[in-house]
Amino acid sequence: MPSRLSPMRRRRVFIMCFVLSSLVLLGGGIAIPYVYESQTMFYKFGVERAMLRAGKICGILAALLLLLQLLLTSRLKIINRFFALDSMAIQHKYNGMAVVGLLTAHAFLILVPEGLDNLPIGSEFWPEMVGAALYFFMLGLTLVSLFRDRMGMPHHIWLYLHKIGGFITVIFVIAHVRFVSESFETGPPEFAIYGLSALFLMFGVRRLVLFLFPPWHFEVISNEALNPTIQHMTLAKATGRPFDFLPGQFAFLRLAHPQTGVQAHPFSLSSSPDSSGKITFSIRSSGDWTGKIGRIPAGTKAYVDGPYGQFTHVHAHTAPAIILIAGGIGITPMLSMLQYMAQNNEQRPVHLIWSCRNLQDVVFQEALDKTARKLPRGKISYHLTGGPNGKGHLAGTHLDALLGEYPRNSAIFLCGPPFMTSAIRGHLTAVGFFKRNIHYEFFTL
Repeated sequence: MPSRLSPMRRRRVFIMCFVLSSLVLLGGGIAIPYVYESQTMFYKFGVERAMLRAGKICGILAALLLLLQLLLTSRLKIINRFFALDSMAIQHKYNGMAVVGLLTAHAFLILVPEGLDNLPIGSEFWPEMVGAALYFFMLGLTLVSLFRDRMGMPHHIWLYLHKIGGFITVIFVIAHVRFVSESFETGPPEFAIYGLSALFLMFGVRRLVLFLFPPWHFEVISNEALNPTIQHMTLAKATGRPFDFLPGQFAFLRLAHPQTGVQAHPFSLSSSPDSSGKITFSIRSSGDWTGKIGRIPAGTKAYVDGPYGQFTHVHAHTAPAIILIAGGIGITPMLSMLQYMAQNNEQRPVHLIWSCRNLQDVVFQEALDKTARKLPRGKISYHLTGGPNGKGHLAGTHLDALLGEYPRNSAIFLCGPPFMTSAIRGHLTAVGFFKRNIHYEFFTL
């Protein structure tokens, strides 16, 4: 049986504790330049003293947010039970920009009171020089992440460099903070630095061990091409404990094959949870890594890290109807949910709307129609955007004709390209569907 989602009350308690802990940590960081003043503060007065203190606060906040970056990408399942991993990945992006902004303010507010004539250059000022080098390194890391598509950098190369760069950055930030100021030489600040360093080390060692020694607990038993761009890969459990997941969740897939390298990539599970020990991924070729999936033979060992995600109908207990809206390969989590609903005799109205470019992309039609017939009140609508009978994008008028009969408090699950997801979410709320009942998942992490 799949694992349960946390009850709403438990989720609220966890979020409240997380927010309070974060505020305490941030508050403690802000207090350090006041309570544990460094020697440089003794020689500053008025505006210069205020600027220097503000600069130190900005630096401490940047360091704390940088450590939060590790938590956002740690893939800890206990955190994923309360925060969706795809949303955490988006937060990671904006958090990174906030770190660079704080570091810019930190450098400006520290340097102005000191003056350019007193720049700390030389071996005795190595902590300050490490800090300066880190600033430009992090600025470059952020800019590459924001503009890698325009630079033509392949995703897997960027991801590999980004992970290594992030790991190096945290190590040197800890060294910079610990030795640049006397504020962290004694008392609670020193204890906090070593405690956070130990936490970082724990996360780093965990990820390194999984990277170097992945538990190859699955094996590819079939890899079928459904059309020129979509592969349907089935894996069987080979070793270890059962792999429990909820319908609609996703997992990171890593294959022990030279064609795919060492990186793990996230994909929705397209199979329903059962006791067979088999899972399936339906993967569309959209890049260097996915373009090689068709070459993976049966018998290849696989490491599946998961499950992750909150995108599942299981928590929609009180909704009068369930509406699934998919665009292209966004159908994969819907396949899992529909099969599960059919297996468990779902009595509520269930309506799948699948938007595809042409008939060639409707690769699961036979399986979907068969599943829909098992649902007492199941319905499927296919929307083609191109081809001879194409209707264009799944716009508001098409949705109004398909969804007019359903209550506005129905549970809606939406997965597709970003432009489609955004447009449909806006239209659904505009016509009265409850925003809190519209669940969506991002395509990429």
